Amino acid sequence: MKSHQNKAETGVELVEKVLLLGDISVGKTSIITRFTEGAFYENIANTIGVEYHRKTINLKGKGIEMEIWDTSGQERYQSIAKSFYRGCMGIIIVFDVTSEKSFGNVKSWIEHLNCDADSEVVKILVGNKSDLKDEFSSVDKTEIAELTKECNLVYFETSAKTGENIKDAFEFIALQIYEKLTDFEPRDRRVSLASSKKSPKKREEGEKSDSCCN
Repeated sequence: MKSHQNKAETGVELVEKVLLLGDISVGKTSIITRFTEGAFYENIANTIGVEYHRKTINLKGKGIEMEIWDTSGQERYQSIAKSFYRGCMGIIIVFDVTSEKSFGNVKSWIEHLNCDADSEVVKILVGNKSDLKDEFSSVDKTEIAELTKECNLVYFETSAKTGENIKDAFEFIALQIYEKLTDFEPRDRRVSLASSKKSPKKREEGEKSDSCCN
């Protein structure tokens, strides 16, 4: 008789789906590679569409399998990325700390999420390439602080090259997701953030929406 391993047998108590968003060349793929493989590659190809990675971590004695989705920052692939927003438990928005343009686009990424992602999704902001701050001008810290306060985001400054704060960022979002899910969890039955979201009320005819999609 063929046997199948379940989560309990593999030590995994929860599977968390996490998505990385941000402009092209901000280092999303390198961040994931550093976290999942402990490696950094100088010449890494840009992501086309969406790519999938996986890593199991032990967090406070809990086995958590992280399904990490790497999305392309190219505009022509953004419609594909949007299809992955729903059902995500956590989203990491990434910008390059040496690129004002990528930081300026963070609000646009957040607006997309507010329109298309589940309202209960856990979001954090990551400023990558901190190892280059001595060589290039960097985004003003005051601007970053103002944005994180306005959008209620926890911020991590990272370097995929050196590994600075990469593990901390992923473990933080993993813990936030776990705590949010267990708040919704009756006894042993797991429920996703997507399924815990209440169905929106239908608008009456002529009623205006305050959605950012308008």
